Amino acid sequence: MDEAQYCFIKFKYIYNNEKDEDVRVVGNIDALGHWKTDKAIKLSLNPKLIGVWKTKEKIKIPLSFNLEYKYLMFKNNNFSKWEYISNNKNRTLQMVDSNGPFVILDKPNELTHQIKREIIDKKKIEKKPKKKKIEKKIKKI
Repeated sequence: MDEAQYCFIKFKYIYNNEKDEDVRVVGNIDALGHWKTDKAIKLSLNPKLIGVWKTKEKIKIPLSFNLEYKYLMFKNNNFSKWEYISNNKNRTLQMVDSNGPFVILDKPNELTHQIKREIIDKKKIEKKPKKKKIEKKIKKI
């Protein structure tokens, strides 16, 4: 598939975890572990925002694909439980815009989500080192 037929996303999930518990996301594509809990993508806890978990890397998903996914909790690196959603539904997402990357923000017990373009922190972009001026020594005669 052509790169234009994909988009890149990051997941962000609001969850107040218990001690030694972390959050992961799994879904119906290989990039999300194809529903295998041991292949789920780990989210990192944002140290600046309490209860906000996010994926570090962008995840490549096909455009116009009916993505299904769910968050799950691990305790001491062992699968603990699935997130609770009434009627045991999966979250769904269908992206039609490849001009990302996008951040998908989910909250517990809500199947709706916010989708935003990722804001690139210009401070984190590597700057080319400045060329040092070469000083020439002039000899006096």
